[in-house]
Amino acid sequence: MFNLGSGSYFVRFPKAVDASLKRLQTDYIDLYQLHWPTNRPNYHFANWWDFEPAQGKKAKQIINENILETLNACDKLIKAGKIRHIGLSDDSAWGIKQFCDIAEKHQLPRIVSIQNEYNLMRRRDETDVMEACALEEVAYLSWSPLNMGIISGKYLSQHPPAKARFSPEIMGDQAKNYMTRLTPMVQKAVAQYIEVAKTHQLDICQMAIAFTLRKPYMTASIMGATDMKQLKNNINATDVTLTDEILADIEKVRRQYPVPF
Repeated sequence: MFNLGSGSYFVRFPKAVDASLKRLQTDYIDLYQLHWPTNRPNYHFANWWDFEPAQGKKAKQIINENILETLNACDKLIKAGKIRHIGLSDDSAWGIKQFCDIAEKHQLPRIVSIQNEYNLMRRRDETDVMEACALEEVAYLSWSPLNMGIISGKYLSQHPPAKARFSPEIMGDQAKNYMTRLTPMVQKAVAQYIEVAKTHQLDICQMAIAFTLRKPYMTASIMGATDMKQLKNNINATDVTLTDEILADIEKVRRQYPVPF
């Protein structure tokens, strides 16, 4: 699975795919995901507070022309056997529907997935985006199911691990850009979710990942790990079933802290 960065991506498509195939030492890519594919304003990566969408018929025309050109490029790559399926990354319900409609109108490859941030702290997609996925049969893939590790509780301490993700040691100058996720409200919400997990004798990370897999259209949860112990623990989340009682307790916390960052 690969994400193609924003920019004049439909021009660079063939070269980008060939470079990926060479690095991977493979003949084809199963799923090629388009990252911010139309170069329009977006509300991802916590940009929702000052989000202002593109407006007007002219803007829509340009966006749809970009989508059509992108799908034509994808069609050529699929026919060449270099990629098999396409998806989106960090897009909206409107974007999903446009890609589906234009593909059907012009008999071009249809998107099969959308990869967006989704976790206990970031649940905006549960309305329009997931409705689009459910009705258009587009698989939903959640990235950052642990909110970049915050849900684990390791930042509740005044002295988090030295090599934690948000430390300058790991992120360098970029660390400050993500510190907005560590608001006092986030910390309170994390503490409450950890209590829910303890009440039901669950590992907090496994509970959080299982939450992102609980619906039929939630196809995958894209997680990271710093060591094999973490990786095995996270993978075991696929064996966790969240009962109605657990989900009800999660909802109680959500209503207290609906938009913590």
